Parts: sequence; C-alpha cells; structure tokens
Amino acid sequence: YGDHGDTYGFSHNYSSRREAEQRAMSECSSRGQGSCSLRLTYSTGCAAYAADQGDGSSYGWGHEDSKSAAQSVALSNCRSRGGSNCKVRAWSCN
Repeated sequence: YGDHGDTYGFSHNYSSRREAEQRAMSECSSRGQGSCSLRLTYSTGCAAYAADQGDGSSYGWGHEDSKSAAQSVALSNCRSRGGSNCKVRAWSCN
C-alpha cells in the first residue's frame, strides 16, 4: 500500500514470502505515487483489497477463510475509513 488508496501491490502463489513481498512492493512502486509499505501477509485463506473509486484515499484490507468474507471485510474497512464508493480491486486465495 502506498500513500494513496489507488497505489497498491498484490501478489499470491509465490514459493516464498520474500518473493511475494518483493512482487507486491514492486507492483506498488510501479504505480508511482509515494512510498509503499506492507499491510498484510498471509499463507492460508483469502485476502482482498478495496479502495474508494472517487479520490482513492479510503481503502481496506480483509483476510478470511473465503473469498466473499475477505471481500466483505475489505469493503467494510474501506467504508469505515470514509469511503462512499468502495470497490474490491484485488483478491486471491491460497
């Protein structure tokens, strides 16, 4: 995740945590709006990222046992940060 909700990186199915983190950070950096930092790592279940489609300043992450639950948590977290038009931008399950 970068300084703005529309700057993010996401990775899954890498053989090591290090490779997955490097991929996510590289993807975030390539989107170019500020510095990036890790927000969520996981090895089981599903993860999702949601961001407001307006100004991109509201965002949320979710990690749950199912895709739908992870997406629901991500959307809820985005709304709780002030997002009024939150959409899931990325998700994956291991």
